Amino acid sequence: MNYISPEKLKQIQAESNIVEYIGQFVKLRKTGNDYSGLCPFHGEKTPSFHVSADKQVYHCFGCGRSGNIFQFSSQYEHLSFPEAVLKVANYFNISVDLNLETNNVSSVTKNRKILFDLHTKASEFYTHILLHTKQGQDALKYLNNRGITEEDIELFGIGYAPKNHGTDPLVKITANDNLSEELYEDSGLFVIDKNGTPHDRFDDRIMFSIKDEHGQVVAFSGRRISDDANIPKYVNSKETSIFSKSNILYNLNLAKTAIRENNQVTLFEGYMDVISAYKAGITNGVASMGTSLTESQINKIKKYTNNILVCYDGDSAGIEASERARNELKKFKNLKINLMWLPNKNDPDEYIKNNGEESFVNFIKTTQLTEMQFFMKYLKQNFNLNKDQDKLEYTNLVLDEINNLSSPIEQNLYLSELSKDVNLELSLLEKQLKPKSQKIFIEKNENYTADERYDAVDELAYETFDKPNLKKEISVVEKAEYMLLYRAFCEKHVRDILKDVNFHFPDSICEELYVLLDEYLMWHETFIEEEFYISLQTEEHQELFSDILSLKMSVSSTKKEINDYINVIETSRLQSNLKEKYYDLQEASKMGNKELERKLANEVMHILKEIKNRRKGNA
Repeated sequence: MNYISPEKLKQIQAESNIVEYIGQFVKLRKTGNDYSGLCPFHGEKTPSFHVSADKQVYHCFGCGRSGNIFQFSSQYEHLSFPEAVLKVANYFNISVDLNLETNNVSSVTKNRKILFDLHTKASEFYTHILLHTKQGQDALKYLNNRGITEEDIELFGIGYAPKNHGTDPLVKITANDNLSEELYEDSGLFVIDKNGTPHDRFDDRIMFSIKDEHGQVVAFSGRRISDDANIPKYVNSKETSIFSKSNILYNLNLAKTAIRENNQVTLFEGYMDVISAYKAGITNGVASMGTSLTESQINKIKKYTNNILVCYDGDSAGIEASERARNELKKFKNLKINLMWLPNKNDPDEYIKNNGEESFVNFIKTTQLTEMQFFMKYLKQNFNLNKDQDKLEYTNLVLDEINNLSSPIEQNLYLSELSKDVNLELSLLEKQLKPKSQKIFIEKNENYTADERYDAVDELAYETFDKPNLKKEISVVEKAEYMLLYRAFCEKHVRDILKDVNFHFPDSICEELYVLLDEYLMWHETFIEEEFYISLQTEEHQELFSDILSLKMSVSSTKKEINDYINVIETSRLQSNLKEKYYDLQEASKMGNKELERKLANEVMHILKEIKNRRKGNA
C-alpha cells in the first residue's frame, strides 16, 4: 500500500491532459468549450459523455460517472488508485517514486500496511507448502481429486497450513518482521498464550485466501481435510482492522470485470462453488463469508450491477438461505433478483461434478426463477394444496406478496400462476388485491419523540437524498451515516462530539474516510475540500466523499439532529449484534454448553436493555 502526497498528485494532474488521455479510449468531438463522445462505461447511441479541458474532469449525463483523470484511469482500466496515478504519470513521462513518499503515513496506516504484507507472506507460505513440500501432499491430492489444478491454486491463492506439532512454522517465518505482541494478536493469524507467546491459528487445513475487491489478501478460511467430526470443518480468521466478514465478498477481485460485462453477479454459498463455477465459465461468481447476506455486501455489489442471481445449495439449508437472501435483497429498490433451485439437493460444486460443466452453464442460463416464482415454490413445500385450509393459507400469503409488486403486468402474471396452483378463478383472485396506498412521510417537527427518531431521520434523508441524480438506493441507517459524516466534514463541534462518545461508523468505507479526515487534520490547520479529495487514494473513498459533499443539507446542525443520527446508527449496530448473539446462543444450546449458554444469555439481555434505553431516548 503506497502513499502519494497531495503535492505530487497536484503536480501530475497539472502536467497531464485529460482530453488527450481519454482520447486514447474514446473518440471525442469538440462541442463548444468541451469535448463529447459515447460513454465508455455504458452502451449508448447518443453521446452523453463530456470532457472539460478547462476543469480537467469528465461527466456522463447518462450513467452519472464523473471524476478526474485518475478516476477515469482507475474505473476504465480497472486499476487501484496508486496504479492509476502511475499509469497517468507514465503516459505523460512524469517521474514518481511511490516508495519515497511515506512521511505522512500515520501509525494506523502503517499497522494496516504491516498486516497486509503479513497476509501476503502467509498466503505465499501456505501455497508453497501445498505445492512444493511433502507435508502438503495429502492436501494437494485432496484438491486434485476435486478437480483443482496448480493453475487454480495460484489464481485463487489456495494453500495448506501444515501440522505444526508445536513448531509454529508461520511464527518462525515472521520472526524477522519484529512484530509486536499486539500486532501478532491483531493480525488474526495467531493466538497468544498466557505467557504472551504467539502460536499459529491454523493447523492441518487447506487454506483459502480471502481477498478484498482490489486483490489484497486480508484473511483466511481453513478447511479441515481429516474426517474427525470433533474438529470444526472451517476455521476462519477473526475480524481485524483490515477484515470484516460482513463487508467482504469472496472472489470479487476476480469477478468484478465479468460482473460489469455481464451486468449480473452470481451469488454462491461456498468457496469451492465459486471456484468450480469459475472453471466452468461462470466467472461473475462471488460468495458471502459464511454468513447471511449483509447490507454492506449488497451495496458493494450495486457498485457493479443491479442484477443478482442467487445460486445457493439445493438442500433444505440452502433453500432457507436463498429465501433469507431474497428477503434481504428486496429491501433495496431497483434490484433485479433471480434465484436458482438446484435439483437433488446438490450444491453447485456437486452439480458440476455429477453433470459436467456444460450442463451447469446451460442450467444456469435456462432455469433461473424470478424472486416471485422462487417464493411460490418455496411456500408450496409447506402446504398440501389438496386441503382447503392449506390452500387458503397459501393463497393469502402469495396474494400479500403479489400486492407488493409495483407492475400490473407482473401482478397479472403471478395471479395467473396462482390461479392454476389453487384452481380458483382469476377474477376472484384479482378482487382480493388491496389498493396501493401512497407512501406518507411524517411532518417535520422539532418536537418529535424519541420513538419517532427513526422515521424523522428517514424523512430528513428523503428530503436530502431523493434527487434525480441519486446514484444508488441506500438504507436509512446508511443515510444517517452519510449525513453524520457530512456534518463531521463541515463542523468541528460534531467531530468533538463523535470523539467524546468514541463513535465509529459501522460501514467500513465511512469509517476509513472518517479516519483519513482525522489524519488529514493532524497535518493541516484548515480543511480544504479539493486538497483532501486528491489525497484520497482509492476510487471508493473519492466517490463516497463526492457523494457526501453533494448532499443538500442545511447550513448548520442542531444537537438533536446529531443525537438522532448517532442513535439510529447505534441501535442498528445493537440489533445486528443481537442477531449474532441469538445465533450463538442457539448453537451453544444445541451443543449443551451450559456455561457459554448462560454467558450469551446475559449478553443478549444486556443488548436488549441498551436497545430499550435508546428507544426511550436515554442513551
